Amino acid sequence: MIEFQLDTASGVATYLQLVQQVHQALQLGILEPGDQLPTAQQVVAKLAINPNTVLKAYRELEYQGLAAARPGIGTFVTGTLGGSSLAAHRPLRRDLQRWLAKARRAGLDDESIEALFISTDAPVYAGLSVADHLRLGAHLNPGWDAELADSRIERLDLSLGQKAGTLSGGQRAQLALTLAVAKRPDLLLLDEPVASLDPLARREFLQDLMAAVAVAEQGLSVVLSSHLISDLERVCDYLIVLVASRVRVAGPVEELLATHHLLSGPRRDPGTLPAGQHVISASHTDRQTTLLVRTSDEVLDPVWTAAEVGLEDLVLAYMHQAAGRGRHNHHLQVQS
Repeated sequence: MIEFQLDTASGVATYLQLVQQVHQALQLGILEPGDQLPTAQQVVAKLAINPNTVLKAYRELEYQGLAAARPGIGTFVTGTLGGSSLAAHRPLRRDLQRWLAKARRAGLDDESIEALFISTDAPVYAGLSVADHLRLGAHLNPGWDAELADSRIERLDLSLGQKAGTLSGGQRAQLALTLAVAKRPDLLLLDEPVASLDPLARREFLQDLMAAVAVAEQGLSVVLSSHLISDLERVCDYLIVLVASRVRVAGPVEELLATHHLLSGPRRDPGTLPAGQHVISASHTDRQTTLLVRTSDEVLDPVWTAAEVGLEDLVLAYMHQAAGRGRHNHHLQVQS
């Protein structure tokens, strides 16, 4: 049986960590169809997390067709990820193990090795100092707001003489944001701007971004492309979910959350719902049905227990809806 671990510093939602670990176990051949997953009680006892978090993870695995609950017994693996498992690539694993051993003999610790595989580049020049970047920005942009740039650098406590290559990932991202907003643009396009930052740096970056939007004299629109839904939920006001370059859902975040509901009740055919209730995702056990529906009408059927839907659940549901028509790369865009 798989044993779950929790990385509190990863910035990844706890339930997604559980889902990812099941994926990894399937790829490695540790889990196979028919194997039982730990009960919610066992996971709670080991990780000290809310049992609803475990149930949410298992519900997500059900959506993916990878697990199913057996009432009174537990949750069992029912599917695979498709393709060959990592267990079939032993020669590649041996090569990787030899490479890791060579890297450690060269004096690299785990953090240094990880840095080789994670891009932390921000659009700044490693050999230029902070002051050089400000001078370059002023020279290249006629509308450069020197007062704004200087005040941000002072507030961030960045040394003007320090070269960008010696700054932390969060500091480089903040320097890049300073250069962008000091141009006083009407539109700012950001592609995964916080993907390589730790949770605290991500939060500070997003707070500063929203502050820049709030004080922009002529209005500033920001389009962010990101997979970190939990971080963006607090700052975005318009959502576009793209799957395979097609728009799956789009609209103001408040409106989308208000018109989507999670329904649970006795097992029944989703096709029997009223015409105005559109089923986005459905999962079933022997006795229970759980549906994510979109409707502007109030759910009046007393058979259903209705609950609010978070932005992350909403996005994942639309991604899985599209995945049912074929596995694709998913991409999320959020407009602020």
